[in-house]
Amino acid sequence: MTKASIAENAVAVIHKTSDFDNGNIVVAIINNDAGTLKRVYKRPDGIYLEPDSYDPIYKPFPYTEKHIKDEDPSVIIVGVYLYSVSGII
Repeated sequence: MTKASIAENAVAVIHKTSDFDNGNIVVAIINNDAGTLKRVYKRPDGIYLEPDSYDPIYKPFPYTEKHIKDEDPSVIIVGVYLYSVSGII
């Protein structure tokens, strides 16, 4: 379970956009891997992605403008989390 009460195996409904506000939960693709839900915060030199989990094993991570705006970015913000639905699959 996450702080946002997203249940295990729930389906997340996402608004596809690269615009976000501080503290939004976003879908981020990191290093061309599968999308992951993270809280995002703007910083003067980039963004800060924070896991929305109570599990201390997951750590926040900063990304600079280079990570985001490079020709081959290592972080892509796909959209903003709206809500989740569980028990439909």
